[in-house]
Amino acid sequence: VGVMVSGTFMCLGTTQHVRSKFGTGYELTVSMKKDAKYHSGGGQEGHLEDEEHDDGDDNEMYTERVDAILRFVQTMITETYVLEHHGRTLKLKLPGLGGGDQSDIKVAGAELKSNVVSLGHVFKSIEQRGSSLGINDYSITQSTLEQVFLRMARKGENERREEEFG
Repeated sequence: VGVMVSGTFMCLGTTQHVRSKFGTGYELTVSMKKDAKYHSGGGQEGHLEDEEHDDGDDNEMYTERVDAILRFVQTMITETYVLEHHGRTLKLKLPGLGGGDQSDIKVAGAELKSNVVSLGHVFKSIEQRGSSLGINDYSITQSTLEQVFLRMARKGENERREEEFG
């Protein structure tokens, strides 16, 4: 794949190379359990109680669970933030996890020798703690080629404007 922005050749490589080099990391999409209610433990880790709910859209319950999941993921990748939250679905941005620009990513945990968390570490941690956090299902996806192309085009347009006006 070759990429040109405003007539300037920017990149040549496989689709995976382009996504790894110019992507913005990964996204974690979480589907939360409907049949369990999360209770925070006063600043400590929370727990789930099995309970049937007729009102599966209890926003307060899901907000607590979103906060707990976000805090948990931030123990691995401190720069993680919420992209979207709708009902039982949560999407988090995992900046630097395999993305091209990892120079300013902070990683929590002294047991990690490098400053970049591996996908394997994230999967292992979610598998170990997911059930207690009320995670029903999850997926981790890399930046799409479309997102990479749009980002590169936006960057090229911004540079062109700076040259024109600044």
